[in-house]
Amino acid sequence: MKELIEKKGAPYYYSIRNLEEKTYEEIRAFIQRDFTRHFHIQEFYEIIIITNGVGIHTLDEREYKVKKGAVFIVPPMVKHAFISEYQMDVFHTLIHPKFFEYFTRLLSTLPNYDILFNILPSVSRHGNTPAYLYIPEDEFDGFFENYILPMMKYDHPADIFDLCNAYADTLHLICELCRFSVQVQNDKESSQSGIASALTYINENYNKKIELDDLLKISALSKTAFYQRFRELTGKSPSQYIISVRLASAQNMLRNTLLSVDEIASAIGFYDRAHFVKAYKSEFGISPTQYKKSIKKP
Repeated sequence: MKELIEKKGAPYYYSIRNLEEKTYEEIRAFIQRDFTRHFHIQEFYEIIIITNGVGIHTLDEREYKVKKGAVFIVPPMVKHAFISEYQMDVFHTLIHPKFFEYFTRLLSTLPNYDILFNILPSVSRHGNTPAYLYIPEDEFDGFFENYILPMMKYDHPADIFDLCNAYADTLHLICELCRFSVQVQNDKESSQSGIASALTYINENYNKKIELDDLLKISALSKTAFYQRFRELTGKSPSQYIISVRLASAQNMLRNTLLSVDEIASAIGFYDRAHFVKAYKSEFGISPTQYKKSIKKP
């Protein structure tokens, strides 16, 4: 996958253009066995599954000791890196944003889709407890044969038939991950399930005014227990988490729409442009206008 890398200093930068150079490469799947520990950022979603061995996966500044069966969903613009400690193999599926434009309406109806693609990625980077999906070893071989192996044909989809099959198998993989996530969640303690319900509510209503009383009612927890468990899982207070969700949405809009900064600020729930610009720069180290200009460059 060296051809995907565009070096812009550090970390390495994987441009969306790399999934557009050839007509049908909107989905790419491959297993990585050769690791050099450099941080990289990509402009697309990535499904990562450890298929063998043990190693370390670093998301932002947080390190995870991982082994066969660990599953991570990495959203666009998240800095991460791998290092193998013993014979680690990593399965990657790179997914062009077009896929989500086509299928989000359908996928969003899946139980736990929002948890897998929005909540866990945030918690895994900022929370204080381990937050990723894990497929037990006694179930993994069947999972590999049924859902990973079929994807291996799509390192370089050759034509429209390959692309359609790649979309179908990617949907199949996501559906099974959601199904497995529901099974795992049913085994979790009720307080974590309550926080997950509150996080889902935030992700679905971040552009509206969210009241603490609504979150307490959804989680079925006392105020003290809610704040404690929320911070343990996300590393943030509820208000900080709401702002981070709004800003992540803003970044996506800046990258993929023609809306102005004022229009985006209003759309995500900020009622003041200055407050939005200040919060965005604090989160990403660059103003919204500067970011929008940077992604227009060839």
